[in-house]
Amino acid sequence: MIGKFSLKGISLGSTAGTLFVGVILSMTAEAAYAITYSIPGILSSFMLLLFMYALGLKVGPEFFSGLRKGGLPFVGVGLIVFVLNWVICYFGAAWAGLAPGYATGLISGSYTKRRS
Repeated sequence: MIGKFSLKGISLGSTAGTLFVGVILSMTAEAAYAITYSIPGILSSFMLLLFMYALGLKVGPEFFSGLRKGGLPFVGVGLIVFVLNWVICYFGAAWAGLAPGYATGLISGSYTKRRS
């Protein structure tokens, strides 16, 4: 129902609408009733691998043709992010007076996203 709602010609669609409702229900359950859940690590890893496999089957054949058609800007953005990350972490660690080993940790940690 939310996915069909349109505002100035823009709508969420069924997938984003379902995700939105799931997030709202999860936030309400945690805030109002202190209900939390956790997924076992093996199941989380299995589902991620299954998702990646399905994505590879869908996108794989079109990957190289897509790179030939318009992939150069994406490769450029990826390289810019990579280089800027190294530069910012290296000079940031030097500016803060951190030992050399900390710069390595900053670089590797900056490529991950983990909620504590």
